[in-house]
Amino acid sequence: MSSSECKQETTTATEQRDKVDWQKEKTRCKELELEKTRELVRLEKLRIKQAVLEISTPRRSTVLMTF
Repeated sequence: MSSSECKQETTTATEQRDKVDWQKEKTRCKELELEKTRELVRLEKLRIKQAVLEISTPRRSTVLMTF
């Protein structure tokens, strides 16, 4: 095997490793985006629960007026 063939194989291996690293990085970014979206959904659900509680809980002034 000539030195240029070795170099070409090494380059190919390096390129493959770079592609794998790039795919891992892309996957990690997608996972972070998914985690961010899940957190936003969780916060929105909490906000909705809080709004429902505020609507369904009578105001203190309303309770006092009924006595």
